[in-house]
Amino acid sequence: MRVEDLDGAVLAAIADVVCLPERAGRLARRHQWPPTAEVIAAWRNFILRDHDIVRTYALQLIDHVDVHGERLVITPKEPGGRKECAMLAALA
Repeated sequence: MRVEDLDGAVLAAIADVVCLPERAGRLARRHQWPPTAEVIAAWRNFILRDHDIVRTYALQLIDHVDVHGERLVITPKEPGGRKECAMLAALA
């Protein structure tokens, strides 16, 4: 598998997770933006074209990526992540 193909697949998977229609719809309503489909397209382009932006999303969303030949398995972080768990433990 070429590195460029792997990179593209990971970026597309991140964009799929981040740019869910429900999230885009909430953003569109909150900021009085155009219809959801336009927000999704713009948001995906923003993520897919700026490696600093996608890296920030990746650090927040992905626990790890496993490559198995032609197959890619992306494991998301648990909702809330370690910071939230530590905060809840400190409050207990």
